[in-house]
Amino acid sequence: MAIKSWQMVAGSLACLVIAIGSYTVVDRLFGSAGGEQSPRAVPVSEGQIPAAPNDAESDYDRALEVGAAATVATQTAKTADDWQNVADQWTEAITLLDRLLANDPNHDIARAKAEEYRNNRNAVLEQLLIAREAASSTPAEAIDTYRALITETDQDSLLIADVRLWSLDNNQTTAEIVVTPAFLEQSNALKLEVVTAFAERWAVTVNDAEARVRFVSQSGQLVGGHNSAGVLYVDD
Repeated sequence: MAIKSWQMVAGSLACLVIAIGSYTVVDRLFGSAGGEQSPRAVPVSEGQIPAAPNDAESDYDRALEVGAAATVATQTAKTADDWQNVADQWTEAITLLDRLLANDPNHDIARAKAEEYRNNRNAVLEQLLIAREAASSTPAEAIDTYRALITETDQDSLLIADVRLWSLDNNQTTAEIVVTPAFLEQSNALKLEVVTAFAERWAVTVNDAEARVRFVSQSGQLVGGHNSAGVLYVDD
């Protein structure tokens, strides 16, 4: 669920930052120096798709089927192989749409859908690059990458004070996130959203589906993360 989850991080942190009187940080995560936004995956909405031709095996129908499958696969992709498979699905769907003839009744909507699918593929290729880099990095390099992603989202450390490897984990696959009092003041539901998204992004960054996170206060008190059973939680 990496794409969706990291977008959820930005949205959740934005809500938290706004709640303590700062400005939104969504553009920090997805924007560029020139103000352009990085492409993000757009879910396929069947309600926005016009009726397709009666031929169930048409290129148009097949493209929508492959696109829907790619959208589903995106939600569980973690490894470089996973992301490559999703990218290949988007490519297949785009190829099917691009070869529709000009006199096809779905030609115009297919052109718009192909552009949407290209944006989705671009977002997936970004995740593929991250996964490949993680696969060849050490835990120390992975935590540096992870810290940079979080710092980009919360540049003023309003919510996240520090990010580091947990010293008591010999496998070095547990990230310890130090949170500020402002984070602890938020609702449990909102905090759990952030904890979940951070956990999923760390698993991708360190290339280990079993990687864990610990959330601690600045005084060192454990306030959330994975419990002993591997289930994510936050304290009241």
